[in-house]
Amino acid sequence: MIGDVDMDHVLTKLDEVYGSEQISNESPSTQFPNPEILGKKVKDTSKNLRIAKFWKSWQTPHLGHRDYATLLILARVMTKTSNSLRATVIDAKLVRLFRVSFHHYKGFSLLSCTADLSPDTSIDAIEATIQTELEKIRAHGVSEDEFTAAQNLHLKSMYSDFYDRSDMALEFGRAFAHANDPLLYPKLIKDLKSARRDDIPRLVDQYLTNDNSITLSLTLPAPEKPTQRTSLYYGIMVLVLAGLVLLVGWAIRRLSSPERLSSNE
Repeated sequence: MIGDVDMDHVLTKLDEVYGSEQISNESPSTQFPNPEILGKKVKDTSKNLRIAKFWKSWQTPHLGHRDYATLLILARVMTKTSNSLRATVIDAKLVRLFRVSFHHYKGFSLLSCTADLSPDTSIDAIEATIQTELEKIRAHGVSEDEFTAAQNLHLKSMYSDFYDRSDMALEFGRAFAHANDPLLYPKLIKDLKSARRDDIPRLVDQYLTNDNSITLSLTLPAPEKPTQRTSLYYGIMVLVLAGLVLLVGWAIRRLSSPERLSSNE
């Protein structure tokens, strides 16, 4: 596509292509495949890592759900360069790298925080910081300027996909695969435009909770501690050295004694 995007023209063309298809009007089930793992925290140690890793994912609605568009805006707010969750953990030197992203599946999505941890960062520290920042958003929401900036930024990103055929094909294909709706992409743009800032606290309270999340951390093995040198160890070493000195002295005296010299003559 070249030039400005005419949304009505795009929708007309999509209707011509998919209009005769029998697309189910039913939304995919939002049932998480393994609900028993929600709320779980898994910690493990890996010798193959050079830096510790941290993941925290929350179960969120599928691509076709009305809340999904506003969650996209929230994810943008969480990763602003200042006054955001990302800025807080980086400024506190808790992480080397921090990302917020969505992963899509049939019937649901996962909103994930991924971090490369600094050497001295504990898992409890990064989790506490994330929880504190989410609580601020839940209690106070986000400003109109923050919301509008994040909304426009994501709309710009989606519009740009219309100028790249491979990106556009990927987005429409993903919508069909995960939401059974090839027309979802234009609908999502409309949902983004009509998203409400007042919904942000509700979404945090409804979806971004510990009992609706999965937490995984991979840490480095503890460094081997050097052998402790006790006073007993040093005492034994002194006795051994003293014994060696006495033995050498006795050998020298023995070799230089008059009796041994006269016998050699």
